[in-house]
Amino acid sequence: MNAEVMSLMDTYHCPVKRCTMLLETCLDDYVNAAAYENRRSICFGCREGRKTRERFASSANPSFNILFYLREAER
Repeated sequence: MNAEVMSLMDTYHCPVKRCTMLLETCLDDYVNAAAYENRRSICFGCREGRKTRERFASSANPSFNILFYLREAER
């Protein structure tokens, strides 16, 4: 696990778009371009977006269990 846990509210400098944005925006744009096969999007197939997504996923807390929290919310 990475020492630094990434948050969706972290700022990120996109070298492709040449601007600073929230990490959430970068991931949303990258995933949406891939999911909808939007080949006109600058984010489609972006190597930086893929690397950022991988870093974000690997920084997650492995002990986080969404099912536990969902069950607790139902009580």
